[in-house]
Amino acid sequence: MPAPWPSMPPPWPPTPATPHRHHDAARANYARALSRVNAALADPRTAVQDQTLVAVLVLALFEATVFQDSGSSSSSSAPTSWVAHTWGAMQLLMLRGPDQLASSLVARQLFAHASNNIKASCIQRSAPIPQPFLEFDGRVRGLLDGRDLAVPLADLLHKVCAIKARAREEQERSLVLLLEALQVDQEIIAFCDAPPPTLSFTREPFLQGPAWTYQRIVHTYASLRLCKVWNAVRLLRIFLLSLLGDDIAHCRVDETLAESHTLSGLNEYARKHMAEVASDILATVPSFVHTENGTRTFLSAGRCLGWPLGILELSTVCPPDASRYARRTLEWLAEDLNLPQAIDPERHPGSRDDW
Repeated sequence: MPAPWPSMPPPWPPTPATPHRHHDAARANYARALSRVNAALADPRTAVQDQTLVAVLVLALFEATVFQDSGSSSSSSAPTSWVAHTWGAMQLLMLRGPDQLASSLVARQLFAHASNNIKASCIQRSAPIPQPFLEFDGRVRGLLDGRDLAVPLADLLHKVCAIKARAREEQERSLVLLLEALQVDQEIIAFCDAPPPTLSFTREPFLQGPAWTYQRIVHTYASLRLCKVWNAVRLLRIFLLSLLGDDIAHCRVDETLAESHTLSGLNEYARKHMAEVASDILATVPSFVHTENGTRTFLSAGRCLGWPLGILELSTVCPPDASRYARRTLEWLAEDLNLPQAIDPERHPGSRDDW
């Protein structure tokens, strides 16, 4: 059985937009929910029910929502309890076994959602996906709906996660790792050039977007979920291009195997493609903005932009104008959604190592 979750909610500082009474009420409700989840986990019958997995995912969402970065030295820092809930979800998925996917559409959707959370957690922390879960994921993937957006992206997620974990372990970057990153990036490009019909979106006419948008370039998506999926794919490319560009100075190469023009070529590749990816990311900003009576306000779903924008702002291979726009958008996001950590000057001191 999965181990019980921590019995006490973690402390987080109230912010100006969150009065103490709301903060205290949230902590009390969180504590009660945590107690109920632990009770469900203690019973083998309820531990495998959909509602228990949903409860764990909701607790993780709550942690991600209230988390305030306390000035960690790593840009990949994450709330400890969020990681605990995500890891707990992984244990529940394996406890439920393959039969969970045959029970209902909801169960399959829950698996896809929880599985993506687990992989995102690994990528954020530059940690490898645990081998037992990788093997389990491989066994059950064929039982998922092929139209589910998580299915075609699974292999790419696994490859990027593995590269990111290896990069964190190596004090210096090896040419082999850089070339693997290049190969995976080209695989992602091939996926983007011929996506499944369910991933189609519209690139609006060039320079026809509102004046406040980046280079007046705008994309239109059928749903915010579809937009998030595309940005997740682009975020994978940002990780790889950052490795090829920002960290190329750390490359460890045998001069008999690689010449200087090899590294300069990789850096040029990173700059060219980062400009394209940055433009695509910034073209999605309007999708997360509500306009009423001339006033523009970020929707709560706009929180998902924080991660890619934070990397674009600091990347040495991102075009300067895109970096500046990313910074301004982060400031806007921080104000509208009460996310001071999005513009905390200490939030990325280790970004060159963590990318």
